[in-house]
Amino acid sequence: MPRKDFLRDLNIASVPGIFPRLSDVVDGGEDGAFSLTYTPPFSTQRVYLQVTTSSADTCAYPKDHQFFVFSDDDIPASIATVLTSYQPLDGSPRIEEFLTSISRSLDQAILGLEESSASAYECDDDECMEEDDDWDTDHEMFPLSKFSPSSTDVLRSDLRAVKSAGYKVGVLGDVKGSVIVCISCRIGKLGISEEALQAWHVEGSEYLTLLLRYPLGYVPLSQIMGRGPQTPGTLVQMHVGVCKSYKPSLSCALRQFVSTQDLDRITGDVSNADHSGPAPAYRCLQIAESLNNLLGTHFLRLLKFRLEHGFSWAGAETYEHTAQGECPSSLVSTNPEYFVPDDWSVSTPGFLKADHLANDKETDALVFPLVAMQFVLRRFVKCTEFCLNCYRKVEFGFEAIKPYVCSNGLCLYQYMHLGRGPSVEWEILSQPYVADLLISFTYCSAKDRTLHEFPCGIGLKVPTGIMKEARFDVDLMEITVERSCQLRVGDWICITTNSTSSTDQWHCEVQDIILFPHVKLSTPVQLTKRSVKPPQLTTGKLRYEVYDKDFDSLSAADKCTSIVTLLATLPAVDEMRDYITNGSSNNVNRALSSWHDRVSTAALYVLRWVVASNRSCILYHDDPEHMVSGMSGYLQFRFGQGAPDKEARFVQAVNAVSSTKDGNSQHPTLFAWHGSPLYNWHSILREGLHYKKVVNGRSCGNGVYMSNNFATSVGYSGRMNLPSPSAPTLHTTWPQSKLNIKCAISLNEVVNAPNQFVHNTACYVVQHLDWIQPRYLFVGPTPTDAKVCQGNPSRVYTQDPKRLAMGAEGKNVKIPISGVATHKANVSTSRKPKERRKKAQETNTSLCDADSVATLEDDRQLLRDSDKEDKDELPFCIDFSKTDFRPGTLEVSSLRLLGPPRYATTTATKALHKRLQETLKVQKREPLHELGWYIDPNLVNNVYQWIVELHSFDPNLPLAKDLKKAKIHSIVFEIRFPPHFPMSPPFVRIIRPRILSFGRGGGGHVTMGGSMCMELLTNSGWSAACSMESVLLQVRLALSNTEPQPARLDQSTNADYTVGNAISDYQRVCQAHGWQVPDDLQQVHW
Repeated sequence: MPRKDFLRDLNIASVPGIFPRLSDVVDGGEDGAFSLTYTPPFSTQRVYLQVTTSSADTCAYPKDHQFFVFSDDDIPASIATVLTSYQPLDGSPRIEEFLTSISRSLDQAILGLEESSASAYECDDDECMEEDDDWDTDHEMFPLSKFSPSSTDVLRSDLRAVKSAGYKVGVLGDVKGSVIVCISCRIGKLGISEEALQAWHVEGSEYLTLLLRYPLGYVPLSQIMGRGPQTPGTLVQMHVGVCKSYKPSLSCALRQFVSTQDLDRITGDVSNADHSGPAPAYRCLQIAESLNNLLGTHFLRLLKFRLEHGFSWAGAETYEHTAQGECPSSLVSTNPEYFVPDDWSVSTPGFLKADHLANDKETDALVFPLVAMQFVLRRFVKCTEFCLNCYRKVEFGFEAIKPYVCSNGLCLYQYMHLGRGPSVEWEILSQPYVADLLISFTYCSAKDRTLHEFPCGIGLKVPTGIMKEARFDVDLMEITVERSCQLRVGDWICITTNSTSSTDQWHCEVQDIILFPHVKLSTPVQLTKRSVKPPQLTTGKLRYEVYDKDFDSLSAADKCTSIVTLLATLPAVDEMRDYITNGSSNNVNRALSSWHDRVSTAALYVLRWVVASNRSCILYHDDPEHMVSGMSGYLQFRFGQGAPDKEARFVQAVNAVSSTKDGNSQHPTLFAWHGSPLYNWHSILREGLHYKKVVNGRSCGNGVYMSNNFATSVGYSGRMNLPSPSAPTLHTTWPQSKLNIKCAISLNEVVNAPNQFVHNTACYVVQHLDWIQPRYLFVGPTPTDAKVCQGNPSRVYTQDPKRLAMGAEGKNVKIPISGVATHKANVSTSRKPKERRKKAQETNTSLCDADSVATLEDDRQLLRDSDKEDKDELPFCIDFSKTDFRPGTLEVSSLRLLGPPRYATTTATKALHKRLQETLKVQKREPLHELGWYIDPNLVNNVYQWIVELHSFDPNLPLAKDLKKAKIHSIVFEIRFPPHFPMSPPFVRIIRPRILSFGRGGGGHVTMGGSMCMELLTNSGWSAACSMESVLLQVRLALSNTEPQPARLDQSTNADYTVGNAISDYQRVCQAHGWQVPDDLQQVHW
């Protein structure tokens, strides 16, 4: 009975929910035809399709037929391509099989995934189970429609596990199909020092966010590991970034995985596809490329090693790097280095040290998002311990605050040439004094030949030292060389006259060799100070040398000489800044690499190396509030060093020592100066303060030498030192430096336990490096054209009166409390005791989870597990065809979101929390267009102030027609709650737009000031049992009431209502109607 079979199968396929993206499967009216609606992933667009059979009727079904699909509508090109090229399935599939196949094909086209060469229904069991190196790579093993109906339950269970581990969780997209899982952790909880956060360009209030995209639907860890690391993007794709909230918008998240063109194809109209509210900014980390490459290329392999052999993360990494994954199984279990756990400091938060894989769970019980997030956090917190290029553990012998590459020359080459390091242009634009400082320190170190690390492996070409004769024509700016000489356009040469002065050097780029041996040159670069007029080139004979010597082949002394020469050819920092900005105020910046006729490739690579190899955090300070007083004539920089957890270890040492007999609980730390010659500061910025090298005899013992007297330490800074006899006779400082530094000295915070120092009389000699934390760097003298403010902090650190730090002016310095902000709750300040206790309380809670943003209701809904809630439709797709209102589009900047009022009481706060949650539950349960009001949880800054939008009014109402004509989609209300709520009614007023007043022909129970004129909202009509849902319903009904006259928009003004006018008009109306005004009404105007 073919027709009955056809109708039966069609009836089964028409049941909603069987196919995630297909709906409205109905009879087409003709024998053997039916229609359906397809909804693309991440889109609200609906595509109407029609299906017919190959025979004129259903007599051949289900044994000898084929289906053909087409559409009469204007459909996206990607869908049209699928319909045109779609090949009917062999074997006369039933309706369910056909719909599964066409849905999968459409999904893969929209998502940009590769089609398998064979259909899931064409491959036999043997073909589908072929393996490659024990990793199944069959793309059709998990077809979209064959996922378990309980995939949502699996997702919910896994997200609960992640949430229980201490992370924020969120979901974007369709939980039953293509979905993006967001796992976040507030960076302030990670125990990273403030200096490290500044060096990494992140903030403690931001969230480190891991996005996991499942293009074909959510799958557990066991299925992911069944696919193998060769095709990691098939089932899951990962991306790490920083977000202002715990999850970004859908479109923002998708941009991390697909191109803009593909994004438009996936979402159609992004504005229609993404209605998650104001999009929190999502941006890349400084180490984003390295971390995301690690996730994409190594993570699954490391996870496989851990699952197979029980390694630790450190052991799996060692196994991969040393054995390349080829170590015989018999040797794996006997090698203890593969089972060494990670090394964590005592101060590390517990959730960071947690290891989900160390609990000996079965693979089916493991949660992939949790494993991935723990791995990401581990590599983020420990990023300075790993090479940014090869990802291996580095052993520098010192701690760094910034990540870098290992000593492998190939890693440095790729790091520099592939642009994985910090942007030199960004550093010059944002911190020009710091750029000048770094170049000057490197120049001095190279000039004194104390530089011991060099930019090897990056292909530097420097002058050969082999001089050749040529004739120079100053008018044509060209030289005539011998025909045997080999020069190419873009080569750089160094030319000299017969003068013996090393400053009579000019460096030029070869620009044209068409008329060879006549070679056209760029404008020569002279190695002179900014303030010195350079000697002029004249026509005649000269000598030249080409930049074609391999830098790596030079001796250490010659490498220093070459670096001095290359840095001397660079323009001044302000000149480079002007070039980058193109001399204008627009946002189009130029790369220094395009300035090829002024900056040689070799000099640019050295400059990049100088900036990238700096492992300290240095920030220029010119705000008197945050500057140390008594230091006139010196520029001040905030200065931070050490590993990311160095600050935590320092605070731990302070707390441990201050409670002992040698400590000082009232003044737990002191400040001391450290001076060192300029040529040492290049290495200090990279290695930190230490005492590995003996310089001045160490007459007082081994340790870091410091003094509380500036005059003592400045004597060690080498302010009057001269270059060593063997050094090149160029300038004592970088010729183009604006700072023209003569000395540098740091101010350090030290554990106040002098009795435990190696020496504490003439100077301090501190042997414990964890007891020292650099805070400021001072360089002098101040440039004559620099506008430098004098430090004058209003909030200062109270020093130990017995060990006050004395500054450059011979007076005790005042140190701003911001200089020790990371542990200021534990120290004494100059504030009054009451104020100090209050500030300490604020500081101690600054990193607690109370500051974490509220979880959005859609994510809460997914995490719930009651039968009723599981059956409810999850609020990821809203039918926008029935309303023009778009939730989350209200401009936040146009609203005045208030903090909690002073009158906030425990009773009222608890009641409001309960009312808010109840109201949001109703909002998630009811269809948007039927409910008619919307509260954006992101706009609830405190529970005493709600922002509510009323929308989707009856289109026949005059008010609805006015709103549509004005292109306004909602009426914005503000609800303020008094101190005696719920015994007193809330105060409800309109913010915008203005409603025509009753005297001018308007209605809707709105006063001239914008407050609602309703007895329900007065003491006379209010009941404490009244829900906010009913209040909003009554307000909506009042606005819709056409008696005695309907509400209309006031077309004469666009100004918002003010709360003061709303309160006064509310009181006036209450008096006119004889309603009782709440006693606490005036208090809502806070």
